[in-house]
Amino acid sequence: ARTCVQECAVGSAVFDAMFNGTLATRADTVELPDVEPAAFLALLKFLYSDEVQIGPETVMTTLYTAKKYAVPALERHCVDFLKSNLGADNAFMLLTQARLFDEPHLAALCLDTIDKNTAEALAADGFTDIDLETLGAVLERDTLRIREAKLFQAVVRWAVAECGRQQLPT
Repeated sequence: ARTCVQECAVGSAVFDAMFNGTLATRADTVELPDVEPAAFLALLKFLYSDEVQIGPETVMTTLYTAKKYAVPALERHCVDFLKSNLGADNAFMLLTQARLFDEPHLAALCLDTIDKNTAEALAADGFTDIDLETLGAVLERDTLRIREAKLFQAVVRWAVAECGRQQLPT
């Protein structure tokens, strides 16, 4: 039977380098401080059995882990899960994550959803949490289906939230 180390090394070039490369660790334990336990468990399950175990609560951390440890097949499963769960209510949050994780196809789908359901997307909780760069990318589009006055009101809501994050007066 293969060991966990062997299975990880076969399924991930990063783990292979960690365990078998010139900089391989000889420690009894390997710490992965920036990986969530549920995401790492999903990664291990995938490497051992090709079983995909992701859900709304773990998909982002699993995607991060799959990217970090170079497991493209699991990355694709995570992105496909996000695509199948994309809606106006989470399009801005997913757009931010798609840009962060360099997933241009997912980002394009998010923008298309925002274009078609602009008012609903702007009313969603996640809108006021987006970063300035993402806001700018959306505002420069001429395909949004909303009146400019309503768009302006949404941007003011975002600005108030951003002032709160920056601890600035509103």
